[in-house]
Amino acid sequence: MFVSDCNADSGEVCGEDMITYHNECHASNRGVAVSCKGNCPCGCKCSQQRRQVCGQDDKTYWNECFAKCAEVKTKCYMHCPCPYGSYKHVKPPCRCSRQYKPVCGANGKTYINKCKANCRKVPVSCTGKCPCKKCACPKEYNPVCGDNGKSYQNTCFASCKKVRVSCTGKCPCKKCECPKEYDPVCGANGKSYQNTCFASCKKVTVKCHTRCPCKRLNTVLKNMNLLSNTVVKCKTKCPCPEPCDCPKTYNAVCGTDDKTYDSECHAKCSNVGIKCPDRCPCNCGCSTEYKPVCGTNGQTYANKCTANCRKVSIKCHGECPCTPSCVCPAVYKPVCGTDGDTYDNECQAICKGVTVSCKGKCPCGCKCSPYKSDVWRG
Repeated sequence: MFVSDCNADSGEVCGEDMITYHNECHASNRGVAVSCKGNCPCGCKCSQQRRQVCGQDDKTYWNECFAKCAEVKTKCYMHCPCPYGSYKHVKPPCRCSRQYKPVCGANGKTYINKCKANCRKVPVSCTGKCPCKKCACPKEYNPVCGDNGKSYQNTCFASCKKVRVSCTGKCPCKKCECPKEYDPVCGANGKSYQNTCFASCKKVTVKCHTRCPCKRLNTVLKNMNLLSNTVVKCKTKCPCPEPCDCPKTYNAVCGTDDKTYDSECHAKCSNVGIKCPDRCPCNCGCSTEYKPVCGTNGQTYANKCTANCRKVSIKCHGECPCTPSCVCPAVYKPVCGTDGDTYDNECQAICKGVTVSCKGKCPCGCKCSPYKSDVWRG
């Protein structure tokens, strides 16, 4: 009897015999070459639910989807040969796996999986056991785009799905280009913005033309209609301190007090030393190794750690701008990149801007123990 000595966590693969194997090792032990990574068939996603059909080519397929993927019409809904002659359709039985992924039906009953509910012709109300957790949201249509790239009817619907809102309006979010001029304003939401343009991009009304919080004096003067006739000498209590003439450009620096200042000049005006020429925190303990990545904000970071430190998602590997996404064949010929990650084939590594270190899975130069079938038996 054959005994497998394969790692069960390496992932399913599809063999050239159109059979799905638990992993690459199982396929290799049976002398079958791997066509692609994942379930069969390659390039055609089908359910693994067994509902055998007989095609017009008199071959038995796992289910009707597999037959369609092979571009073969169904002759009858059972294994070949068809007992009722050509083109006689037999009603397929309703067979489901025993996989436990509970769903709640519209009738208020819990089914072990979606297939069982469909067999009973019961619409699924929600995933999970009954009763469904209700998330009452208004039907008002104010679309928002979530950080998962999906559009939601309004903020409430996104919150129900535990998704953060990236921007208002449908996905994708439109980029808003603003000048780097530093003329701070305070929004009605209590947040400070670099200038009026940045506030407008977030569709926030400007409350006052200073950093938050707005000084009460500005509101009083405005109500008295005196602000337009009064020259403000400084935005602090009298007497005004000595002027600190800093340019209105935003080049953030982190001070020795671990606070972010708009520029080096602003830090010096506050008698604070410079810790690093960037927003706080500095470096987050990242190495100085230069493996550039491009963030979703369009800025290039020295490495992945530095981007994560700034809480910026990575758009692509390499300097900005990212090259257009490329289409690679669904061929599983793994290669190991210089970044230590395994890619399905050389094309996918190149698309990520990563140089191939060696052919095969990472790490390179790792000699694996032979399969049991390869061991000499004396």
